[in-house]
Amino acid sequence: IQFNKNINPSDITIDLNDERKAIKDKNNNQKGNELINRDSSKPSIRLSDLLTEIISVRPSNETNKKNKIIEKLINNDFDNNNNEENSSKSLSLLNNILKKRGLRGILYLHLEFINSCQDLSRILFNDFMNIIEIQHIKLSETDCRNIFNQFTSKNNKNYLDFSSFIRNFKIELNENKLSSVEEAFNKLDTNGNDRIPLNLIKKRFNAEGHPDLLNGTKNEEEIILEFLDCFNINYEILNLDSKSQISGNCQNLIDFEIFANFYEYVSFIYPDHKEFDLIVSSSWN
Repeated sequence: IQFNKNINPSDITIDLNDERKAIKDKNNNQKGNELINRDSSKPSIRLSDLLTEIISVRPSNETNKKNKIIEKLINNDFDNNNNEENSSKSLSLLNNILKKRGLRGILYLHLEFINSCQDLSRILFNDFMNIIEIQHIKLSETDCRNIFNQFTSKNNKNYLDFSSFIRNFKIELNENKLSSVEEAFNKLDTNGNDRIPLNLIKKRFNAEGHPDLLNGTKNEEEIILEFLDCFNINYEILNLDSKSQISGNCQNLIDFEIFANFYEYVSFIYPDHKEFDLIVSSSWN
């Protein structure tokens, strides 16, 4: 049996109607027949169950060697699947915590990594744990380890691949979302020079049609303050990130890259296109 790491043996079933005769022909011993008769009422059997039964059928020296190989295959495969499942659960837990905190939760976490780590390419697990604790994110050490392992660097498993990790909290703008953001930017760019003064963005922002205001989650003042705070952090992050080449990075001028980067964070909090479009369109009239 050739194992595929992407397939869980417990999810595979084998049709016994076609297999019983072959098993009878090859296993004329009593235990083999007992296995077949015992399962004769079943139309199918899980692969993992079948392998377990195989291990119990012929306890000879030769078979024991084969059994150890089978057990190793099962355990390794289950371990891989369990690790992936645990990592996914831990990451979902972190995602949910940050979504509940809104844009501030994601942006402050991103900024904390930049401020706390001299080299973002050399973040160790202890560094990762410390930042999670500083941000008062309630995750167990096991959850932190699961998340860290999911985003380790390909070159060195001791280090976090920070760009991949933080990218998890930014959703790239699809064609529809990008069109909405471009329309808003062009409306604000009254001079047509692809630069918008930061003060103008703050002045023109409108919270009246924001979904959180309409559903009563936040009041207008809270939404405005959150936007101003988060847009400033977004601007600061891109200025602090040495890898980022910001063409509008002078005297508080915002270019499209900075503007669109902010809305990639927004897209994580509001993945639904209609809700996202409402936020963009209502914010800039």
